[in-house]
Amino acid sequence: MRVWILCCSRGHLSGCGVQSQAFLGDLSQCLGHEISAPGWSTTGTDDPAGAASTSTAVAQPATIDDMRSLKYQAAQHGFVLHSHVLQKNSDTLKLYRIDAIADDSADLTEVSMGEDLGTQSVPTKALIHEWRLHKGAITQKLKGWDAKLFPCSPLASAAWGFEMAKGAVMMAMRDVYKTNAHLVKELTIVSNPTGVVAKNAFKVGECRLVAATARVDRKPGTNAICVGAFALTDDGEPTKLYAYHHFAPPLSAAGQPNKAPWVAPFWAAAASTEENQANMTVQYVVKEVYGFEVHVPTLVNHVALKSGDQLWWNRSDVSEPKMVNLKKRKAAAKK
Repeated sequence: MRVWILCCSRGHLSGCGVQSQAFLGDLSQCLGHEISAPGWSTTGTDDPAGAASTSTAVAQPATIDDMRSLKYQAAQHGFVLHSHVLQKNSDTLKLYRIDAIADDSADLTEVSMGEDLGTQSVPTKALIHEWRLHKGAITQKLKGWDAKLFPCSPLASAAWGFEMAKGAVMMAMRDVYKTNAHLVKELTIVSNPTGVVAKNAFKVGECRLVAATARVDRKPGTNAICVGAFALTDDGEPTKLYAYHHFAPPLSAAGQPNKAPWVAPFWAAAASTEENQANMTVQYVVKEVYGFEVHVPTLVNHVALKSGDQLWWNRSDVSEPKMVNLKKRKAAAKK
């Protein structure tokens, strides 16, 4: 009886039907517990449809027509649509893609570096015996990229354009600051509160403080001054950039050297709170840098200063620079 249990696998008894069920019923009575084979219907029916519904689906065996079909035989070797193949005894390793296959022939397209080069037709029988599957990676064009699409170009990057525009602003500021750097020697910077005091007398328009800063951003904010509008991409709309307050004293509150001191008198000048107190006015110095029009903010004394005068300016009176229309500038540049 044990021999029967070992031998009666699902494959051997799957077609035995009612007789096999009766045998297992007798066997269950002898052993005192139920013995059943997986996949058999508990109803004891020999209906093939019922057996199929309760058993795990298995691949149907090939028919005689399948065995005679060269397309079927090719598929058994992996030669199916869109697979890539190589000719076995070719002097050059040319890669082909199967675009169509039938019993008589297969259409192959040569591919190289993501390009379709040419097509040829080979007998399906020859494909099976004289070609082999390519199992490695296939070089393809970069997905989503098209040289004709401008968004793929770095020139379409507003982030890159922003860095360029910011660099132009820095260069313009540096140039204007260097021109007026000698005036810093005629000033004294004080703290608690921070302020700027004239050491010597200045005639109207002689004292100029430049808004030198390393902090430039696209967002307006407190203590920020517009330095112009810039096209960050070739086809983009003008974007305003702003110079932000930048002041770092040589020593910290604890008396330790500052790692990155930055003392531009412009940002140390006191903001006026009383009417007619301001003696400095914001004026813009326009600089052209690599096609960017930069408006560098400066403070210029609109009244004569004498030694010991503190410099004041009214931030609420600051207006944005008068910027030339960028579209007109581009049109003029093309002429």
